Amino acid sequence: MREFKKDYSINKLVGAPVGYQGYNEDYLLCKIKDYPYSIILLDNIDKASDNVKELFMKIIKDGYIRSNVGDEIHFDNSTIIMTTSVEESKVGFNNERTTTCDEIYTEIKLNKIDKHSAIKFIKRESNKLDISSEEINKLIENSQLNKYGMRVLQRELNKFKIGKLLTKV
Repeated sequence: MREFKKDYSINKLVGAPVGYQGYNEDYLLCKIKDYPYSIILLDNIDKASDNVKELFMKIIKDGYIRSNVGDEIHFDNSTIIMTTSVEESKVGFNNERTTTCDEIYTEIKLNKIDKHSAIKFIKRESNKLDISSEEINKLIENSQLNKYGMRVLQRELNKFKIGKLLTKV
């Protein structure tokens, strides 16, 4: 990440602003559109500028960024790995530091989905099937939404749809 030490080096990632040299050239993060199932390795992230660090934290929190031309680049299927060469006492892995992984996950809220969003998802995905509110609550309860997130809910919904279709046949 030494090549991203300067503040203006963020232009290499999202593209140069309008009117600057290299505006129409490709930038690094545009490759995610072509290869959405990517692993992004950020080696020695502590050596990057604060703007670059903030950019990747925004990607982790929101799941997407906007390029210099306004295109949305989604990182839904990408994996971001960050490494650092800072001593572990400065990062927070010793006993004196109070920050824990649970607090970080709570702050980022990677899989935090509320019940209302889950109900909307179930209704949207099962639009041709008659589904009662009791069945919706049972699906949400079986999927343990807060613990496992949407994937398990989607799996439970698929099992439910198959079962419902088999009973019609």
